[in-house]
Amino acid sequence: MKGFSVHINGEKYPVVFNYKTFKLLGRLWGLPGINDVMQKIAALSDMQKASFDQLDQCGELVLMGIEAAGGDFEGDLDDVVSAIMFDPESRDKFMQELTESFAQDDKKKQTPKSKVNPASRKK
Repeated sequence: MKGFSVHINGEKYPVVFNYKTFKLLGRLWGLPGINDVMQKIAALSDMQKASFDQLDQCGELVLMGIEAAGGDFEGDLDDVVSAIMFDPESRDKFMQELTESFAQDDKKKQTPKSKVNPASRKK
């Protein structure tokens, strides 16, 4: 996954949404599995109508994405939320990358079709 960068307080931070990101979020949010995390993230899809708690969760998602990308941000969660909410380019990139991460997960869930005919297997 290629990821993207977000500018927070004049500094540029790499962000990725991958397994490590979702695992970190699961631990932060007290959720046991990746499906639980993804369901919670899916509820954040309309940032324009999001509650303050949901916006904070978007910020936490970006923070865990920074950590998963090897970055180190030591600042205020509100600065992260502001960086993705009030910069249309960052907000669009955030939503695009998040959507693509879900698409990647869906591809991984598809089981490959076996090329072996089950009837031809030895018993």
